[in-house]
Amino acid sequence: SLESLLKQPELEDAWQERFVTMRNGRYVLPLRREAKAMLPGLVHDQSNSGQTLFLEPAASLAMGNELASLKLQERDELRRILAELSALLRAHLPHFKRNQETLAELDAAAAITRWARLYDCRLPKFGPELKLRRLRHPLLLAQFKQEGGQRQVVPLDLELPRNCSSLLITGSNTGGKTVALKTVGLLSLLAQSGLPLPADPESRFVVFEQVFADIGDEQSLQASLSTFSAHIGNIARIIKGSAKSRSLVLLDELGSGTDPLEGGAIACGILQELSQNRSLCIATTHLGMVKNFVHSKPNMLNAAVRFNVDSLEPDYALDIGRPGASHALLIAKRLGLPQSLLENAQSMLSGEQLRLEEVLLKLETQQQKLSSRAEEAKKARDQLLRDKQALQEELNSLRKERKKLMREAYQQAEALVANSRAELERSIAKVRENAPAGKEKDSPAFQQSVRQARELLADKEKKLQEGMRRSRERPARPLQAQELRPGQRVWVEKLQAHGNIRTVTANQQKAEVLIDGISFDMPASDLQRAKTAAAPPQPAVVKLSLPRYQGQTSHELNLVGLRVHEAIEKLESYLHDCLLAGLHELRIVHGFGSGRLREGIHQWLPSQSMVHSYRPGKDHQDSGGAGVTIVTLNS
Repeated sequence: SLESLLKQPELEDAWQERFVTMRNGRYVLPLRREAKAMLPGLVHDQSNSGQTLFLEPAASLAMGNELASLKLQERDELRRILAELSALLRAHLPHFKRNQETLAELDAAAAITRWARLYDCRLPKFGPELKLRRLRHPLLLAQFKQEGGQRQVVPLDLELPRNCSSLLITGSNTGGKTVALKTVGLLSLLAQSGLPLPADPESRFVVFEQVFADIGDEQSLQASLSTFSAHIGNIARIIKGSAKSRSLVLLDELGSGTDPLEGGAIACGILQELSQNRSLCIATTHLGMVKNFVHSKPNMLNAAVRFNVDSLEPDYALDIGRPGASHALLIAKRLGLPQSLLENAQSMLSGEQLRLEEVLLKLETQQQKLSSRAEEAKKARDQLLRDKQALQEELNSLRKERKKLMREAYQQAEALVANSRAELERSIAKVRENAPAGKEKDSPAFQQSVRQARELLADKEKKLQEGMRRSRERPARPLQAQELRPGQRVWVEKLQAHGNIRTVTANQQKAEVLIDGISFDMPASDLQRAKTAAAPPQPAVVKLSLPRYQGQTSHELNLVGLRVHEAIEKLESYLHDCLLAGLHELRIVHGFGSGRLREGIHQWLPSQSMVHSYRPGKDHQDSGGAGVTIVTLNS
């Protein structure tokens, strides 16, 4: 056998290492190159350095050939078995396809749910007008979340009347105009796909048959396209495509890339053409001509992104109904252009242009003040509503308590009147018994006094009963027979408890009600509307059972003689078994050799999440010394 060859004294100097390994599916021995003549056989491989030959001795060739033949027979038998199993499964292929589709739907639903929970999304609602509240761009949410959540996305509010055909967004650079375009377009597509959105539940989207966008620089050297020609080519296709359908058109930097006067005129023509279709166009620009054109059209609106002139920073908020200034000089100053350069640039502007910028700046400042005051007024209104609700609840509680106290007082007074009546009757009887002889016990004067006393007590008693009636809590109106339905939550006054209707008789006169797990048959007239809503159902408790490893696993794995990829494959399976078996510290034996196997294992271990740490073995401390690696698994 190969083991006996390793032990032969005459071959002691021939071995590079004393172990049996495999190469190309054959059992071989590591032989020194210079000792090749000492042992006849077939060389199947050699080490990287060429100093070690992996040789199959001639004595084992016949057995190796027989083993290889048996392996081929095993392979063929496995193929035959797998072919038969595949044929059996092929008959159930439709079931597998349905399972695959179901799993895909479940996977998509799970992904959508995770997305909705991660970014606080809500299912979209649709209406005839675009009314968007607190829209957040999903990519910005993901980016800020990855950065640690230090920055927050400023939500976008956008509301347009039904007859609005175009919205022109103007204002400073870096103010968020393009982001607003992308947010509206992306979330409109997500809404029509039925996906939850990062938006307020009050938002209403409009159904569009098509969505067109021309955003970004489409300059191309290969296609000989300039920025302007690329934009115009895209817009021409958009106008043609949106002519016969309800479309959303998003145009960024409309009229840019050419002479401002000509570009502005073309931009006005584009907006006019799109307004004649059933499309809604949202565009951005810096051109004053386009702002004036939109202002003069009743079915078009201007909008501006806010800019804080004190901090020279954008507020990333959108104001509908006014155009915005570009603030190019202020932004250039913030970005570091020399003051002399900016003064020269300002002197080149016409007086009319400067006055227009000044008017727009004043409008923007006033809008910011109004928005701030409106926000303060909204907060004050919300606080007043909360205070009003709290006061109303307190008033209702006091009224209820007052009725309760009055009823208790009336009950006490009624008891006093009853006692007084009894005392009066006893006194009358006593007077009659003790009346002096010769005097009439039933004289008219005496009877008149008794009658007046009794009438006074009866009047007091009547008033007390009327007071008790007014202070008594009014019973709730019972449910009508036609309102009863199985599963309905109701209040049962006689039992002072809530219950759920299980069944209703055909004539709707009686119902079976489940109260605290007990069924009661009772008349429909005893059922009232529920006083409180049902408690939300508690989520089902999910129990996780870890797989239990079956079998025995050693603390040591011997990989000596294997190639790196073979050793990694075997090591990965071994680590999984150890993790399931609850083993914490392992010994991986890789030997010395050229060191390539040890290096490959050390490069692979850090990428495994199940590995906590590893270290090379230490001489005179660990068995095997540097020929082993100690691995610690995560507990």
